[in-house]
Amino acid sequence: MKSLNELRPGQSATVVGYTSNSNHTRRLKSLGLVPGTTITVERFAPLGDPLQIIFRGYSLGVRSKEVACITVKPH
Repeated sequence: MKSLNELRPGQSATVVGYTSNSNHTRRLKSLGLVPGTTITVERFAPLGDPLQIIFRGYSLGVRSKEVACITVKPH
């Protein structure tokens, strides 16, 4: 298991759960980033933050610290 922000561009993983219940996690869950969702890290910004992820057919830019609480299982 890894944190979502530990994945590299091109890697895919499945969301396993969350390690906190902050405002960020509630917002991400409301967008459909729930356990069982497959995520692909598309790319990182030039300085490493934010990162672009693709899930459920759409692309989302998020800060690394916002997704550090998401536990994933890499494929």
